[in-house]
Amino acid sequence: LFHYQYVMRSYILVSIKVTEIDSLEKKTNHVLQVASFKSEWDAKELQSKLIKKKLTNVQVTQSTADSGSVWFRVMVGPFQNRSMLNKAQDVLVQMNFSPLERKR
Repeated sequence: LFHYQYVMRSYILVSIKVTEIDSLEKKTNHVLQVASFKSEWDAKELQSKLIKKKLTNVQVTQSTADSGSVWFRVMVGPFQNRSMLNKAQDVLVQMNFSPLERKR
């Protein structure tokens, strides 16, 4: 009986570890919004700086607010997994940005 409980506990621990690894490997559908500008030129300039910092999939998207004003958002992502998203956040924070995590 003792051996059975020990085996059962080991099985549960292994199952939890496998689940954690699986969740890390799943592709995220999150992006990081780094900044938003009224000027497309400013957004493109930041995009260039982020690419030089080795951030991948840096995009400038255009959106129109309810008021009709046009904004250019600098976005990074989506990421292969949560770990890569966290690394990108660390780089952005070191550059004095406060990235906003958003779902795509």
